[in-house]
Amino acid sequence: MHTRRVIVAIVVAWAAFAYRFSAPYFHNDHFEHLSMARQMLFGEWPMRDFIDPGRPLTVALSALAQWIAPNLLSEAILTIGALAIGAALTFWLASQAARSMVLGVGAAAMVIAILPRLYSYPKILAFPLMLWALWRYVDVSSVARLIALAATVVLAFLLRYDFGVYAGVASAAVVLVTPKPFAVRRGLLYAVIGIVLVAPYFAWLASIGRLGGTGSSGIGKTADMITGGDFARPVPRLDLSHGLVHIDPRVADVTVRWSSRTDAAAKRAAEAKYGLIEGVDRGGGTVAYGLTNASGRNIHDLVNDPLVDDTGGIDRGTLVIEAPWLDRVLRHVPATRIVWGPFFDADGAGVWLYYFIWAIPVLALIRLAWKAVRHARTIAAHASGFEDEARKVGGAALLGILMNMYLIRGSFDSRLSDVIVPAAIVGAWLTRDYIDWLQAHRSRLLQAVLLTAGAAVAIIVWASLTTMESTASVARLATAAFRVAPLKKAAAELSQRPLDFYAPAGENGVKRLTRYVHECLQPSDRLLFVAYEPQVFYYSERLFAGGMEYFHQGRFSSPQELAETVARLSRQQVPMVIVEQTRQKMFQEEYRPVFEYVQARYHQAATATFVDNRAWDILAENTRPIVSTRDGGLPCFR
Repeated sequence: MHTRRVIVAIVVAWAAFAYRFSAPYFHNDHFEHLSMARQMLFGEWPMRDFIDPGRPLTVALSALAQWIAPNLLSEAILTIGALAIGAALTFWLASQAARSMVLGVGAAAMVIAILPRLYSYPKILAFPLMLWALWRYVDVSSVARLIALAATVVLAFLLRYDFGVYAGVASAAVVLVTPKPFAVRRGLLYAVIGIVLVAPYFAWLASIGRLGGTGSSGIGKTADMITGGDFARPVPRLDLSHGLVHIDPRVADVTVRWSSRTDAAAKRAAEAKYGLIEGVDRGGGTVAYGLTNASGRNIHDLVNDPLVDDTGGIDRGTLVIEAPWLDRVLRHVPATRIVWGPFFDADGAGVWLYYFIWAIPVLALIRLAWKAVRHARTIAAHASGFEDEARKVGGAALLGILMNMYLIRGSFDSRLSDVIVPAAIVGAWLTRDYIDWLQAHRSRLLQAVLLTAGAAVAIIVWASLTTMESTASVARLATAAFRVAPLKKAAAELSQRPLDFYAPAGENGVKRLTRYVHECLQPSDRLLFVAYEPQVFYYSERLFAGGMEYFHQGRFSSPQELAETVARLSRQQVPMVIVEQTRQKMFQEEYRPVFEYVQARYHQAATATFVDNRAWDILAENTRPIVSTRDGGLPCFR
């Protein structure tokens, strides 16, 4: 049994890796830490040389990957590999809790199908790793396993400070009741071990004056991470605008990169002509669509339309939809595209999934409490293993509640995937418990009714999850591990020079701006960039100035942080400042010392749009001569 679980865990890990690697996507948030990682390769350190909001190990791991191979392939292997390990650990824990490898695979499928963003890999890796160490300690409460557990909590802390708090609280609650004779002593020892393990990092922070934290950075940031933001309270809704049951008109999912010549009216006309619906803006002129007409003629006309610069999800050589053959067949069978009204759109599905994710750990704790009362009336509680089961599942449920409380903020499409691991593991246990409860009933009719109700809940959960992300066809999940061509294609694309991958010649908008920064600044120059586009630094192969990677939402604007930013700027070679015009007021009011420094030492050399609807002010240093100009007067310093 153990050998089979190991084999299945390996298969799950590979399937998870292949599924994501075949179509990788890096959101611009990802480059918060990746651009910092590139900064590390030039001898700078988080907290000491630039502002890091509490993710030292996340930055360092990406720096190591970039040192090995300075392209997105190394970052993809790191992040997708971590997600794959997290999925395998989820399978391992869920199959143990549910005593079923089938339910374990189902839990892992939830983690894979919800499409965690690549930059969220620490959440998918650190928490199941901590639970695995915690459950091993429950099995054998040795000092060695206590040290291993503390090490996983410290790992979570270094990946992001607040992660260590959630992991530490959930694990400490279990340690304090395991084992009973000397649990309190073990709890104190656990705290001491954790302090000893993290002490070297704290000592380094103290040596650079960062132990107390400053504003939006440092250890002090942890409290802001935990208490900041509004608690999510979405309102469930039943979207019956398409009826109770609706046939999804989409037969394929594609992306279209529209030409810069395409205005809004022309794009709407083209969308109607080619059957493109439910567009989601991916940035840079690229929009993701559902395609309602996958005929050869329609695809041919779409690919060759002069308003379309590029397409994704279509093999442009054969003009065939890029999807597993089973997917292509099933998409043309209307019965496989039935959508229930309540889950027709992604927003509605996200709300339903939110409440499912909350209900699972709460129901688990209620069920454990009820079972504990029953076991207390017998003498077989310890012999049955219930106490250990309660500690394990209770610890996972407590972790799930803490993560739900503090990590679900703002948009559900990026947040619900962050908290899926505890819900998947505890959900597998609840499913097993429900099945056992059903089997205890003698009435076949009642069993059938309750089984149908349970199956309906499971289907609704899966429908909510997959509708929210428009993802996870069973065919693609099942065949991902065996599809070699998409893996080769992705590896070839990601191994390119990052600038050429992101901004090939002819691109507009931020991509064109990125190439301009690369071409017009020396490799030793730095850029002060008043915007939230952290990818610009990574792709342009230039360093950010003043220790400030972005100016956004008033972050890093405490008096001490601003003073340090100005001091760094005065020591660095910063020939150019680029300010997004819509952020001018914010820059002046919330970052005033930096604004005044720029006003005194720079002059406006040009205004640019880079052929899209965003305007940028290009400021040149007063004492640095402009060597040449590009794109109709933009200053160049090389």
